[in-house]
Amino acid sequence: PTARETVYREWFSLVEGGLEGGEAASIDRVHKLDLSNAVQLQVLVRAYSHNREAINFWLNTCVLPAETKMFPSRITSTA
Repeated sequence: PTARETVYREWFSLVEGGLEGGEAASIDRVHKLDLSNAVQLQVLVRAYSHNREAINFWLNTCVLPAETKMFPSRITSTA
């Protein structure tokens, strides 16, 4: 499996129990995801909007790198 598949399987395992059978089957593999499908997008939002692993991944790979490049002089650290 690719890194993308491995990460997605981890996320899915955390939300699988809260999904109905048809919903789970429609998003159980990363290659099945189609963000242009409005019904599937609603299932994804409901499944992952409170999933900490998915949120942390998004913050660490998308948001924080962009923010730290935009405001490098404002980055501070406290012990």
